[in-house]
Amino acid sequence: MATINKHLIRGFTYAFPFIVLFSIALAISETITDITPIPDTIFLIVVPVLTLGIATSIGSKPAIVPALVLGYLVNDLGIGFLGGILTGLFLGYGLRWMISRYLPAKQTLQQIVRYLVYPVLIGGLIYLLMY
Repeated sequence: MATINKHLIRGFTYAFPFIVLFSIALAISETITDITPIPDTIFLIVVPVLTLGIATSIGSKPAIVPALVLGYLVNDLGIGFLGGILTGLFLGYGLRWMISRYLPAKQTLQQIVRYLVYPVLIGGLIYLLMY
């Protein structure tokens, strides 16, 4: 449980500056009505960044792109922060498990499988589960 907490804290560390920026932009948009879409745009970024922080904390660099894409799609489905947290955990642990178990013997194939095949495979599977 302590390791999951560490990954969650790392994810919120990534998302915290965007939450602060969202709050500041929301306060400014209350006084100046011309910038109303800015807080909404910033809020769209918070869940993907949270998912990115959690997934990269667990699964390292191969999780970067699928975490951002899945975080956006989960947010678009309306699942929000809880969906971002669950997606980051599933993606990170899924990638870590696949990379530790099944890698080809050749070095070139290892890189292709690690950074291209497994992220797409695990990301697609998680999206289907969340959908």
